[in-house]
Amino acid sequence: MLPVQAGDLVEGRFRLDTLIGQGGCAAVFKAFDTELETVCAVKLIVEAAGPRRDTLARRLRAEARAMGAVDHPNVLKIHAVGVHQGLDYIVMDLAMCSLIDRIRAAPLQPVVAVGWMLQILSALHAAHERGIVHRDVKPSNILLDAQGRALMADFGIARLDDGTRHTRVGSSLGSLAFMPPEQRLDASTVDQTVDIYAAASTLYHLVSGRNPIDLFLEGPDSPRFKDMPDMLRTAIIRATRHNPADRYRTARQLAAALQAAIAEVGEMPTVEHASEGLGQMLPASADTLAALDWLGIEFSEAETNPGDPPTVVAPPPPDASPL
Repeated sequence: MLPVQAGDLVEGRFRLDTLIGQGGCAAVFKAFDTELETVCAVKLIVEAAGPRRDTLARRLRAEARAMGAVDHPNVLKIHAVGVHQGLDYIVMDLAMCSLIDRIRAAPLQPVVAVGWMLQILSALHAAHERGIVHRDVKPSNILLDAQGRALMADFGIARLDDGTRHTRVGSSLGSLAFMPPEQRLDASTVDQTVDIYAAASTLYHLVSGRNPIDLFLEGPDSPRFKDMPDMLRTAIIRATRHNPADRYRTARQLAAALQAAIAEVGEMPTVEHASEGLGQMLPASADTLAALDWLGIEFSEAETNPGDPPTVVAPPPPDASPL
């Protein structure tokens, strides 16, 4: 039985409503902020007292710091962090569902999946600029709000460039199916290319519906890429190479390759509405269109060669802009 339940008032302000998610160590409630009169979500550590709970509490606060440090429209917003009756908690925006929920019935159309992944790459770019590596990008950690906007969530095992070590040398953290080989050996020393690998693996899963484990072993003729558009396949293969030096070096470069893949199929990205009335296709959100405009990339025949990264022609925008 959970130590908290619907109706409880956390810190005299956040009234718990429906339990929307529960694992072995944490629970997430839909809640109501009685001061701002807004709906939110409250995540609490419910693990029994002990060393493991202390570790989880530290990770929860690290997650709050990481998410709070990245002020970006495609990162789930954190509103408060604290302790309620001995239970560590964070308060964040309420999302409607995750991408893993959206593909239970069938894989996504490539343009839909790419539209969402451009938003996530925008968020990852902002995190990487601040020295934060997520280390657990996967469909269940990408949430959708009521407008169909993709939100990067769960920075619980993120590596922060704050001068402290949160991961034991030689330890493996993350989700195996979306994890590159170097992260399996030592998660403490990885760089931003692990997020690029995981983002491409996530895109593969969204489009194919298949397990992306060990994509670094596959080449362009692999049956695992059956029926995938050529340039999308090329982008995913390059982003998931065994050697980090052979991958795209930045989230921006992968986003550019995905933009080229969209051009190949002759469509603009779209997002699926995540609120009631599911299945309705809407025009690309402002965030996705801004991501495309921000890239400002022109491709020559040489630059679209999978062996060379795309060239960014436009100057980089201010940090506050989307990718």
